[in-house]
Amino acid sequence: MKQPCHEGIFKPASHITIQLIKDFNENRKHTFLLSTGFISPEAGQVGYLLNECFNQGRPDEERVRYMTFFGNSRFEALHGAIKIARARLTGSMQQNSKEVLIYDPKQELQLTIDPLERGKEKALIPEVQCFREIEELLNHFHEIGFAPAGLILRVDKNLSLETVEELLQICREKGVLTIIEESDTDFKDGSALVNRVSVLPDVVITGESLTQYEIPFGAFSMRDTIYLPMNNSQTCMIHTSAFGGNRVVLTRVRDYLLANVPAFKNNNSIISYCREIEEHDRERINAYASFINPGLKRFYARSGLDIHPVNAHGSILTVKEGEKERKIIDCASAGAITVRGHTPGDIVPEVLDLHNPEENYWEKLCQTLREKTGFSHAFPAVSGASAVEIAMTLAMLANKDRTRIIVFNGNFAGTTLLSLVGSQEESLRQPFFPLYFDVLYIDPMSRMSKEVLKMELESQKIALVWLEVFQGQTIRHIPREFLDLIREYKEKGGYIVAVDEILTGIYRMGEFLAHKETNLSPDIITLSKALTDATFPCSVALVSSDVYQGALSYKPEVVNYLEKLYLNQLGSHIALHVLEKLSSAHIDITNHVKHISQILRSGLTKIAEKSPFIRKIDGEGLIFSFHFNYDMRILKFFGANANAVGRILFPLFMFRLCQEKANVFLILNRCMPALTITEEEVHLLIENLTRLFCGFSGKFFIRTRFPRYILRKLRKKRKRINRPEKTEK
Repeated sequence: MKQPCHEGIFKPASHITIQLIKDFNENRKHTFLLSTGFISPEAGQVGYLLNECFNQGRPDEERVRYMTFFGNSRFEALHGAIKIARARLTGSMQQNSKEVLIYDPKQELQLTIDPLERGKEKALIPEVQCFREIEELLNHFHEIGFAPAGLILRVDKNLSLETVEELLQICREKGVLTIIEESDTDFKDGSALVNRVSVLPDVVITGESLTQYEIPFGAFSMRDTIYLPMNNSQTCMIHTSAFGGNRVVLTRVRDYLLANVPAFKNNNSIISYCREIEEHDRERINAYASFINPGLKRFYARSGLDIHPVNAHGSILTVKEGEKERKIIDCASAGAITVRGHTPGDIVPEVLDLHNPEENYWEKLCQTLREKTGFSHAFPAVSGASAVEIAMTLAMLANKDRTRIIVFNGNFAGTTLLSLVGSQEESLRQPFFPLYFDVLYIDPMSRMSKEVLKMELESQKIALVWLEVFQGQTIRHIPREFLDLIREYKEKGGYIVAVDEILTGIYRMGEFLAHKETNLSPDIITLSKALTDATFPCSVALVSSDVYQGALSYKPEVVNYLEKLYLNQLGSHIALHVLEKLSSAHIDITNHVKHISQILRSGLTKIAEKSPFIRKIDGEGLIFSFHFNYDMRILKFFGANANAVGRILFPLFMFRLCQEKANVFLILNRCMPALTITEEEVHLLIENLTRLFCGFSGKFFIRTRFPRYILRKLRKKRKRINRPEKTEK
């Protein structure tokens, strides 16, 4: 059977997109702030508008409130929907299987779900079954013993409303999550499937059509009742994205919806509410809690991450408090995204004003990356997770006769269904099982781990060794003897080595690539965060000629598909520019990073030695971690519960104090400033933190304020528990 032809998603950037990014840069508005999503006005506006778009024309009794999670593509949104379908079954009494059925008329998804054609149990993304014909799916539904977890309908012109209604009715009867994907729907004329079905689906997926295929975007919007399992402090960040929900893309989506959805045109009520979200902090936060992520709103409030800067440039954020403005040193850098700080001044004259939609910036970027890394082939991606998925797929295709992947404990690779296997922490993975079947997690700190690793490397079973040489989660290196073993047995063992440089790559550790400080010679690397230049999502997976040719000879249709899928010339142009700037002769970025790192390490270590609240500082390059020392004996007198709650909330309280009292913005316990932070700014942040953590007034404030803070939290909790239930009259 002839394979369908698949082209890439993106079109050339229009004047509208170029002008939007220019406005952000020239007005010093931050595009990124936190790697876990942030409470921007645009997030609340888009969440509200999508909710109204799906509900338009329905009476109040038929309306549904949708909560929206943002990603960077329709595929990330689709993975999110599958995760929700499975997570809701975890611990429930429902007898549904974890299988998800997808109507996929273009035969596109199977290329990444099961590229090796091993069947749904051993697919890279298992227990997902795709159907080209809707009748085939309907027949399968009637034949299976256990109802699936979810049904996804990818909208196309051949999908009749009658058949859709029949399928959705069966799903409602069997407790199957209903998901409609509208990634190519323009919502201009009320013909969207979600607006025509009699009962709204549980989840709606939207995608790049809302940016007119110019900026990476994807979202899955779920009924608020479906969202409930994600609405607590433990799970509210379980499907967040570093790039997803950035302000540029959400502004583009907001403006598109307001201009094109018929129900929104000249609708004073909708326009007025969007304006309120824009202008008033209270409405901004309430809209985020109502339509995006209430759990994250509560978590950010506790930890001081709920700020909305009015100005952002370089390493300085400006926040407004009443009539006053306060400047904060940004040491979060959006999770290492803002490598040259916010709103780099040269982006407008040197990139946006000169951008030519007809020019092949991707090829120029590939050439620059070849020169800097030695890798012969590059694949475009829209996020760290998508780069990881492409890298893993190519590795498994190139080593098609093997199945096992080795991952080290403490690794983090993403939150999509394939990248999750590169994340060892079970709390991230368990709600979404089944995942890829043959992954071995090795704890590099355990006593027998070296022997286990050696035995596995010699076994001739390993297809891929996946690792971060410096782990962002644990803030530690993989031990040198492990890297030596991986290199020693590589040729004999026949496995592929992939190094994730999404966090550490492009000078964050000093050198261009962190693994260059080791003796590893990987076959694959992934790069992401630094390539955005705090402006536009861009990621890449780089592979050797051997991996490329091995994958191409086995599944050329998959390789060709991945080479085109996420190619975006504007993102490539911006990534090329940041590489040129960081490597220019007048900036010795390697020595600058090493010098700043020494100052930071020395200053933070001295604070830890003097302060009763900090146990130690870990880290290297420009990635540091605070280990707080909880020492609030007074809370023991208020009971075990007060002490336990205090232990949990103490770090969050300290992060908030850093932002409010020391004017230093940390991302939880991480200090990861821009690579271009100045020596003056570093000395100022050390001085401010020293005053807070070591000075008499700072220590007195913490010791007296924190117990009162905990007791207030406990009183509020008791009031909620003891509040009498309202009875209907």
